[in-house]
Amino acid sequence: MTRIGLVILLLVIVLTVAINCLDNGLGKTPAMGFNSWYALHSHLTYPNYTWEKGFVLDQEIRNIAMWMKTNGFLDLGYEYINLDDCIMVGRDANGKLIPDPQAFPNGVKSLADYLHSIGFKFGVYTDRGIYTCSCYAGGLKRPGSFGFEKKDAESYAEWTVDYLKEDSCFASGNAIDEYATMRDALNATGRPIYFSACWGAGKTIAEVGKTLANEWRIGPDDGSGWGAILQNINIDKDLWPYSGPGGWNDPGLLIAGDSSLNLTQSKTHFSFWAILASKLLISVDPRKMTPDVIEIYTNKEVIAVDQDKLGKQGRLWSNSTNKQVWGRELSDGWSLLFYNGSPEVSDVVCDYSCWGNMNLQPEQLVELRDLWLHQDLGKFKGGYTARGVAPTGSVMLKISL
Repeated sequence: MTRIGLVILLLVIVLTVAINCLDNGLGKTPAMGFNSWYALHSHLTYPNYTWEKGFVLDQEIRNIAMWMKTNGFLDLGYEYINLDDCIMVGRDANGKLIPDPQAFPNGVKSLADYLHSIGFKFGVYTDRGIYTCSCYAGGLKRPGSFGFEKKDAESYAEWTVDYLKEDSCFASGNAIDEYATMRDALNATGRPIYFSACWGAGKTIAEVGKTLANEWRIGPDDGSGWGAILQNINIDKDLWPYSGPGGWNDPGLLIAGDSSLNLTQSKTHFSFWAILASKLLISVDPRKMTPDVIEIYTNKEVIAVDQDKLGKQGRLWSNSTNKQVWGRELSDGWSLLFYNGSPEVSDVVCDYSCWGNMNLQPEQLVELRDLWLHQDLGKFKGGYTARGVAPTGSVMLKISL
């Protein structure tokens, strides 16, 4: 092959890669913000999944956003305010989406403008199938985006949307191809829109995730409580090679503070999402949070682990009789999570072998800090034991070298 031919071949390869990837410049760290589903879905009537009489989603979202801004959540990085299912009612004669008139009496753009004016970004929801997931209950056939990706992407850009979640119900085609179709439609608008592919297909989606989206769901919904959270953690533990700046494994929404979790589990839930470099999208009503739950969501030291610029997902280093140690390399050290999955109060040990994952010198001393107690613990070498960890409880440390 001539030198000119080789150059042309390389250009074709580069252009092909550029075309077949998300390439929107977003997601350098996992998304943070609010998602409406678990927080507000109690206002949907069953089985029709229409909004209860007198409930105006637009106003509720404005109130939640202002509460989050006033209480410092925006300043901590919770910048996305995302709407989930049940926001569209159909399409007009030209195939353009029709927003739910009860939810948006002044239109979607009015809400987007308000959120932008107070410093937030705005997200919406669709589905890669013909209907959205709420139709499973026999409710209103709210439109999915199948066959309308280009038209819908243009609507999202017109509404100044910043984040799109695309679910995976009522879909019979190839999921990867269909997410790629929406990816390309979003790219074609010229507006950077953070793209979340909600397929829940584990390694199948993770292997190609970065070519499709800024985040990809790796398991089922986690809203049913502790068991579902643990299920997704278990799926995510082997997917660390696929996650990093620009695209992240997604184990689900944050439900710390939900009635299905006790306070210990809520704190562990938040800690795991940080060690796994997951999105931090709150899906409980923040206005109803107790001070203890607010303390969880506003822990700057744990948030800093989640948002670390190195972007490496944490890994399971040790698992002995359901007592686990997870480690995550950071740009300025390491973070360790000691989790007690046993039914008894137990010590959780990172022994010499576990400690060796950090590639430290045998006699090297490191500074340890407890990220929930906000206390420096002193200098250690060769290992560490978290004492008296409650069942489903955890201890999270920062190691400075």
